[in-house]
Amino acid sequence: RGIVSHAQGKKYVFNTADELEKILENFHIDKLNKKTSVLVAQTTQNLLEFIKFKNLIMKKRRRRFIEGESNHIYQRTVDGVILFYDKEDFLLFYMIVSVTVKKYNVRVLQMCLMIDHVHMLAESESLEVLADFVRDYTSIFAKEYNLSVGRSGRLFAKSFGSAPKKGEKKTRSTIVYIGNNPVEKRLCVHPEDYRWGFLR
Repeated sequence: RGIVSHAQGKKYVFNTADELEKILENFHIDKLNKKTSVLVAQTTQNLLEFIKFKNLIMKKRRRRFIEGESNHIYQRTVDGVILFYDKEDFLLFYMIVSVTVKKYNVRVLQMCLMIDHVHMLAESESLEVLADFVRDYTSIFAKEYNLSVGRSGRLFAKSFGSAPKKGEKKTRSTIVYIGNNPVEKRLCVHPEDYRWGFLR
């Protein structure tokens, strides 16, 4: 048994490694690996080991963000679930992102919608804004998607991936990388031929 304290003063009690993982997800801390999970189990034995574990968690790498630079955002579905079955699905996702962009004043430099994952290069004023932006368009689309296909539960993986791209060279390289996704998956010959890569 252990307690994790949030910066806002909230306290969360956990009894198992799985419960602790769920708590840490809310803190935007990377998912625990098997080795760390073993340590979690050990922390339930005595306070000294729990203190050691808490210090370990504080050292875990947080999501990187560079102010004024673009971020490559990538999201995959749970268990490879197909995201887009027809043109209407693609357009719905695009519309939701477009509305959410205005809400959070985010600038999208490139986006590519694949069958089971999404790539995006975006600029935001802060990491918090970026996270809220992704959370909103993801949750809205997932709700509409689940209603349309009669499913429930999480649609995307637990946490979106992101990587800051510092400088114009890395930004351009990422735009090329995102645009080439459908070519690598043999969905088209040229990047501009893929309708949902938004290069035309």
